[in-house]
Amino acid sequence: MRMMTVSLPRFFVPGLLIFLLLFSTGSWLSQIKPLWNDEIFTQIHNIERKSYTDILRGRLEEANPCPLFYLVQKAVIDAAGYRFPGTWDHEWTIHDPSSQRILRFFPNVMMSLSMVILLCFFARAFGWPVGMYALGVALASPMVWAYWAEARPYALWFFLTIVQSVLFVRAAGPERPSGGTWKGLFLVHALLALSVVFGVVQAVVGSFLIWYAVDRNWKKWLLPLVVPLGLALYYYPDTAAFKFRLVHSFSLIAANIPPERLAIFLIYGGLGAWGILKKKRDVDQPLSRAGKYFFLFISLMLLLALAMLGIFKVRSAPGLEGFEVSARYFLFLTPLGIVATTVFSVHFLQLFKARSWMWLNTLLVLGGLLIIRLLRTVWELIGALLS
Repeated sequence: MRMMTVSLPRFFVPGLLIFLLLFSTGSWLSQIKPLWNDEIFTQIHNIERKSYTDILRGRLEEANPCPLFYLVQKAVIDAAGYRFPGTWDHEWTIHDPSSQRILRFFPNVMMSLSMVILLCFFARAFGWPVGMYALGVALASPMVWAYWAEARPYALWFFLTIVQSVLFVRAAGPERPSGGTWKGLFLVHALLALSVVFGVVQAVVGSFLIWYAVDRNWKKWLLPLVVPLGLALYYYPDTAAFKFRLVHSFSLIAANIPPERLAIFLIYGGLGAWGILKKKRDVDQPLSRAGKYFFLFISLMLLLALAMLGIFKVRSAPGLEGFEVSARYFLFLTPLGIVATTVFSVHFLQLFKARSWMWLNTLLVLGGLLIIRLLRTVWELIGALLS
């Protein structure tokens, strides 16, 4: 996977302009979506009523004891001098423009910054058309719009997974990763373990694959593994016990990885496997280092998502007891799917670059799939806003 070397300052001005545009979009979403039950509960019970020490120690009244989001959110509301207005009588939704703007500020920053990083990474590696394609894939993702403006840890989780993914692609590529890449991976894995319960799994899987693919010096990977695991051992015993019920199953995964993206993954893996079996170098081309190991990464994460479904199925509460398991519990698959779709699409085009007719057909198919998904997502968004 050949990457272009372009000076990063060239991306600052366009990246800033796109960030402001995305942030404005998120601000608009924040204003038209009322606060809902979970956001209000998090704000009142786990931020306003908790001290920084309580949050840092994981003494929270929800299933996620990891403190990073709650610490930042408390700092934001303290800086703004904000407290939830009036009393909450457990209304399911509340429309309060000031609260919606302040409480969703940090998630909006995280989601907007995620897409700018995605755009600039692929634009720097392959040129602006690929960067814009990656941004288009992100904007065509239903879960991006569903959790762009929500005052809970989801946007932070999305951001850290995007950063982990692009660093993974960079580290597993043909160029020797720099010291900054290693430090970045160590930092993002520690932050994942501080953000969500499942973050430590992402850190362990990512660290193992990079160790296997890039550098098998176990001493280099000792801290990136020990620190997230140590954080997990500290926080996870304080995880509040709640009952869950599993109403839907595979549709929860499909909400994060739509069928057309899953088809791209399967075709990519099938072509690579066929090329290896037939020893055809041109077919094996898509499974270059970065693509091959990222395919393994997302495949393992999909298997773990299926394992999570199995656990929820076994532990599902009877009848209508407990919280319904929703697609947001599998949100990590959305940013992984966005990066994978972009990487695999680039490799498809590289595969057929010497066959102009096949290259054009591949371009049309990939572009058509993106447009169809974007139109469906917009239609679903309009329906949700009008409902």
